[in-house]
Amino acid sequence: MEKNNRQKGDEAEALAVEFFKKKGYVILKRNFHYGQIAEIDIVAKDKEYLVFIEVKSGNTKYVNSLLEMITPQKQKKLRTAAKAYLQINKIENIPCRFDVLTIDFTNEQPVYEHIVNAI
Repeated sequence: MEKNNRQKGDEAEALAVEFFKKKGYVILKRNFHYGQIAEIDIVAKDKEYLVFIEVKSGNTKYVNSLLEMITPQKQKKLRTAAKAYLQINKIENIPCRFDVLTIDFTNEQPVYEHIVNAI
C-alpha cells in the first residue's frame, strides 16, 4: 500500500531526528506549529545554538534538487514560526540558525545532505 505524504514526512522526520542525535544535537521539539501559518519540523540545540531545522525528503528523479522546495515564501514562513517559537518560550539572547536536511530516497539507501545556516 502506498504511503501518503504525511506518513512519508513523519518517517523522514524520524530519520532526521536520529541523524541529528548522532551528531550530538539535543532535540527540543518536533512539528512546532504556529497556527495555520507555518511549521518548523525540528527545533534542536547544537552547542550554544538554537537550531530550527527544515526537513525535505523525496526522490530526485522528479526534481533537480530537494532544496528547490524551500521557496522564498517557505523561508519567510519559517522565519515567522521561529520568531513565534522564541516569543512563546520567552527565549532571548541565544544565537539561532536555520539548518536544512534533505533526504533523497531515489536509491535503495537514503542519501542525507545537511546544510548548516542555510536560510
